[in-house]
This record gives sequence, structure tokens and C-alpha cells, in this order.
Amino acid sequence: MKKLIVLVAFWVLYTCIIHAQLPIPEFKYGVGTLSGKILGNIPKEQKTETLNIRINRIGFDNIGSEIPIEDDGTFNFNIPIFAVSLCVIESPIYSGLIYLLPNENTKLNISFDNNGEKHVSIENSLSPPFNYMNMGDKLLEICMGKDFGVDVNDYNITPNEYAQISKKALSNILEKLEERSDLSENLKLIMGCELKALFSNFYILNYSQTIKNKYKLHDDESNYTPTKPDISYYSILKYLKLNNPYYLYSPSYQILIQNLLNTNNIGIPPIDMYSLEVWKDKTDSIVKYIIDNDHSFFDKMLILNAYTKQLNELKPLSGSQKEDIKSYYKEEAFSEMLFTENSKVIKLIQSDSSSKDFKINETPKVSKELLISTILQKYEGKVVFIDFWATWCGPCLKNMKQIEPVKKELTGKDVVFVYITNDTSVRKTWEEKVSQIGGEHYYLDEKTWDYLKNDLQLIGVPTYLIYDKSGTLKYKSNSMEPNKMKEWINELL
Repeated sequence: MKKLIVLVAFWVLYTCIIHAQLPIPEFKYGVGTLSGKILGNIPKEQKTETLNIRINRIGFDNIGSEIPIEDDGTFNFNIPIFAVSLCVIESPIYSGLIYLLPNENTKLNISFDNNGEKHVSIENSLSPPFNYMNMGDKLLEICMGKDFGVDVNDYNITPNEYAQISKKALSNILEKLEERSDLSENLKLIMGCELKALFSNFYILNYSQTIKNKYKLHDDESNYTPTKPDISYYSILKYLKLNNPYYLYSPSYQILIQNLLNTNNIGIPPIDMYSLEVWKDKTDSIVKYIIDNDHSFFDKMLILNAYTKQLNELKPLSGSQKEDIKSYYKEEAFSEMLFTENSKVIKLIQSDSSSKDFKINETPKVSKELLISTILQKYEGKVVFIDFWATWCGPCLKNMKQIEPVKKELTGKDVVFVYITNDTSVRKTWEEKVSQIGGEHYYLDEKTWDYLKNDLQLIGVPTYLIYDKSGTLKYKSNSMEPNKMKEWINELL
């Protein structure tokens, strides 16, 4: 009898543990829904009409959006996703992280009691085993700490020496994460995945820039070119065990894979250069330096992102590529997602934008130092309003809506609205959005953007500059105040 009781107790405990485990993410193409309601005595400083949301979607580019809150406090938002997708919500009433899942409604309910105290609940299939509401704060605490980084004292170290220093630093971060008693095992698992991917993007895959920054402390970086790592350098990535499907909970994992595809030293070719079979043979000889043994999950992600990279460059899938996709992926979700995005690319290419009230401009072929003055010369005799923005920036998109009435009111007057973004905005998404924005648009490369960021002292996006008719900068702002901006523009007309 005693033995039976022990067995039953063990089974109950085992069942509880199994139920508490975080589910392994699956690839599923569907609509992720976020809905909820805001109730109670909302403090004046927290009242808002919208929730700004930034969504990190596997297989897609990151995108920002604005969720309107109805008069009764309800809100509802739908977006196609391919797997569990982490969202960042920013608003006066709630700021934090929330996961959306394909074909599932995630409920975010916010209520205030009579004392004005806020109560927040998140409900979806992740909720019981995974309380992640404070994960953003915990990650920020670690990333802002003194241990997060690579302490390089000698800029003459070799790439492989740098790799070992990086590995030791990352190992130290992960050991301290495991020692924390205030975090659940599920939270440690996901935070560990995110920290490994984030650290790799910032430091391991950024060897040259880190060494350049160190050299700046001693001399002009233009006089120095760091040694280029060869493929063996990237064997440090084996430490990350990138074939783990739990990485799907980490938004930095997809960025890491995109960085691997875009790093010239690694040498992964564009996927449209070969059949999938030939392309995979070539990449397998590279992947062996990055992952040991089984890398089937990693391969799925690498191939997916290689195809989406092609689509983001507005290059539709060929007939043979479609057959390759159907043959390679056993899960129909991959074909469904890629073919849907391919149709959007074809429609975008075929659309006639000549009658739309917007224009996509070629970046003037001048030095970076002359770029802004050259753009201003094109609109000589007009007031020029420049909006530095990005497709993934929720506040940017929200502010564009706020100033739309001002733009309409100024139609026919000597003012032009210019929008400038860079390659952190996926080009396909950018071309989709410009038709909704109107005005004059420019798409800059990373080096040109970085120069303007320093030269114009741009803190980030959005940033607004207003030039008078002679091309002199008169006003600069990081916040959108439509009435104030209308006043500034009218003053210069």
C-alpha cells in the first residue's frame, strides 16, 4: 500500500512537471489575435486612445502598428504570423512584452481598482507555464549590467583570441542567469536563448566594429583595418547550440540567422543562384563550422530566411523554387507562408504607382556630406519637412497619421514632405507603406544613414527637421505636435 501511495504521488508530481513545461514551438501559418479590455478608474496620466505595438515575426520583417482603443475600452488586433511571435507594447497605460500565437486569441486585460491600482492579466496557451510579463525588465537589467559585453584591452588580438574572450564573457552571463532564484526555469530557458542570440549579434558577429571602436580610443579608426575572420572563427557559434527550437521564443534568433546570411566572411550565397539541393550542399560545408551534428531545425530557419530575404528584395519565387519548397518542407505551413508572401511581391511589382501622390527617389549620387543639401536643392523655393522614420517604428507610423490633416490643409502651398529611411526597413515593406504615406521618399544604405545620424545629431526615429525656402534648418523635434509644426511651417511659407 505504501508503495502504491508513493507511485501515485510520483505520478501526480511528474504530471504537474510535464504540464508546467514550456511547449516546444511549432511552425504554423495563421492569424495571431490580440484582444482585451481596459476597465476601471484610469488615472489621467495613463489614459490613451491607442496601444503602440512592435511585432517580431518569424519569417517576416519586424513591423510597428497602432491598435485603437474603443470607447468601451475594448481593442482587437489581428496579424498573420508563422510561429510564436514576441510583441513589444508601449503606451501610457501598459508597456511590456506579450507573445502572440498562430490561430489563437491572446487576451490582455487591464483594470484599475478604486484606489487607482493597476491589475494586468495575459491569457493564452503559454500563460500557465510561462509568466513572462516582467521578462523585458529582467533582460534589460542584465544587458545594461557591467558583465554584458566583451572587455578587449588589446586591439591587436586575433579573431580567434577575441572569440575565446567572447565565449568566456557569454559563459559568465549564462552562469549568473542560472544562479538566479527569482526566475523560473522556463524564464531562464527563454532568457538564455535571447541572451545568447543578442550577445552574438552585438559582439561575436560584430568583431570588426568592436575592434575598431577599441582602436578609436588610441587613434583615428580610418587608419586601421581589423583582420577579417575566416570561417573557422565562427565555430564559436557551436557553443550556442542553434538547433534548439526553443530559440523561436527569442526575437534575436531570427536576426542572428539574417546576420549569418548577410555576413560576407561566412559566404552563404543568395538562394536564387542555385537549385535548393545545390545551395544546401554549398551551405552545409559552411554550417558544419557553426553547428555540430544534427542541424535540421536550423536548416529550416536558414532556408526560410534565405527565401524571405529574396522576397524582401522584390524578387519573386521561380517555378523551380516553388517545387523545391514543396519538396523540402514537410510542414505545409512553410509553403503556405512563402507562397502568400510571394503573391504580395508579384502584386506589388505589377501595381501601377504612377498616379499615386508619392514618389520613390533615387538617392543622389553625391558624397554623404552633400546628400541633404542636394536633396534640398531639388525642392528649392519650398519649405521642406523631413521625417526620418522606419517601417518597424510604431511611433513613426502613429505620428504620420497625426500630421495627415496638416498635410491636407497645406496642399497646394510651397511645402514638401520628405521621408527618409534606411535598410533596417525591409524594402518590400517600405514600398508597400509609401503609397499610404504620400510625399517624397528616400531609402539610404547603412553608411549614409550613420553619417547623417552623426552629422545631424539624430537621437533615433522618429526625428523631424524643417528647413526654410533657402535650405536653412530652422526646427528640429523628436516628438509630433501637429499644431506646433503647422505653425512652424506657416511661419516659413
